[in-house]
Amino acid sequence: IKDIDNDKLNFLPFAQKVVKGIKNYKQDETFIISIEGKWGSGKTSLMNLIEKEIKDDVEIMHFNPWLLTDIRQVIKLFFDELIKVLCYGSFKAKWNEDIKKDIKTLANILLPDNINVDIGLIKLGYKPKDVFIKNDESLEKIKSRINEYLKNLDKKIVIIVDDIDRLTDEETEFIFRLTKGIADFDNLIYILLYDKSIVTKSLQTFKKEDGEKYLEKIVQYSLSVPKPHRLTLDKLLFQKLDEIIENLKKEDNQIFFDTNKWSSVVIKVLNKHILTVRDINSIINILSFEYPIVVEDVNFTDFFLLTLLRVKNNNLYESVYENKDKFLLDEKNIEDNFRTYLDEQKEFKNILELLFPNLQKNLHPQLASKYDIANDHKNKYLTDIYYFENYFSLSISEDKLAYKNFKEVENTVFDANFDNFRNKILELDK
Repeated sequence: IKDIDNDKLNFLPFAQKVVKGIKNYKQDETFIISIEGKWGSGKTSLMNLIEKEIKDDVEIMHFNPWLLTDIRQVIKLFFDELIKVLCYGSFKAKWNEDIKKDIKTLANILLPDNINVDIGLIKLGYKPKDVFIKNDESLEKIKSRINEYLKNLDKKIVIIVDDIDRLTDEETEFIFRLTKGIADFDNLIYILLYDKSIVTKSLQTFKKEDGEKYLEKIVQYSLSVPKPHRLTLDKLLFQKLDEIIENLKKEDNQIFFDTNKWSSVVIKVLNKHILTVRDINSIINILSFEYPIVVEDVNFTDFFLLTLLRVKNNNLYESVYENKDKFLLDEKNIEDNFRTYLDEQKEFKNILELLFPNLQKNLHPQLASKYDIANDHKNKYLTDIYYFENYFSLSISEDKLAYKNFKEVENTVFDANFDNFRNKILELDK
């Protein structure tokens, strides 16, 4: 999200507390903050709210290393962006062209000793450091001059580094080295956004040491994205689902919906499998695209469950399609190896049992009969052999007749004009 009006998860109070903390930080030294959360938990949205609340009190610099392809580009872009902020920011201090030269020199010192340039058949090698460094200069002297200039600025610079968890192991380590050792100037506050589990694993792989302990040496203050209330997520999901269904109803589509099963979905499934807005959006994207194709040929509740399975475990979703006959057997007739396979899917057992009640042990006969094939086509469950294929809307065989087409043919049976019936049957026969 970009602004407060779209803050459906109520992140604003948390963002305002973070802003207050940043405003109260008066120390000169570099301060490194992390915003940690799983992919899709709302790190970027939270950061956008923080930025809106603080932009008048600090200068903001955005830096996204994920857009770059190698470390040389990372170094160059970082210092180019820093120069832009210093040059065009609303600081009271006069812009110093000598500092610009120092920053560019520092960037070139940090480049590799040799760069190879491939121009077709010839590869040229040169040493960028030889071009830019004077004999009487040192890295420490240049950094000291830059640091002194930044220290005397009347505003802090907040540098936002997003998508660190999308980098390679080497790139991840370099970003932390950049913030802590290379560009650790006074008056800078870094806000690093990442999934901690991914980054610690990446650091551990590259550094051959405990990734979490390495992070503790770098990051001075860690924040976790606040978890949205369960009711807030459900409300957001239901609003989006209602929009899809209402639009289809306006087009005179009949919706097949199992209310009792949906109650079980809400109670047993949503709180386990829908944890972020990204989960919701992934499901809604598929439903918006595929459900209208088969709206009158599937049960919405089953279609939702199958879509959720597809989002959370695509291998299991494909296994359902490829092993239709096994999934449609009752519990006492399934083979031992398939039973073992089902036992391994314990994380998704609640979804599978709702989709395939026939697989449940000790299922009450009255409940089992509810999902039998001989059900007058009233429910169109996934377990109904006549409707199973419809749930995989882009894989339906050409000889499959959609419900709407069937109703058109059925209506002609009662038509007083025999020619209408004959023409419809002949058309269908083609």
